[in-house]
Amino acid sequence: MVTMEVAMNFSDYFLTGGAKLIWWVIPIMLLVGFLTPWPYNIGV
Repeated sequence: MVTMEVAMNFSDYFLTGGAKLIWWVIPIMLLVGFLTPWPYNIGV
């Protein structure tokens, strides 16, 4: 859960240049947040 949040916040900050939620960033954030902990979840 922590890695998902960190990845989503980092991608938001990296793409927008700050902590701003813009509509086109949200799908990218969700994809990054889903893919980041995926190897851990499959291994369990």
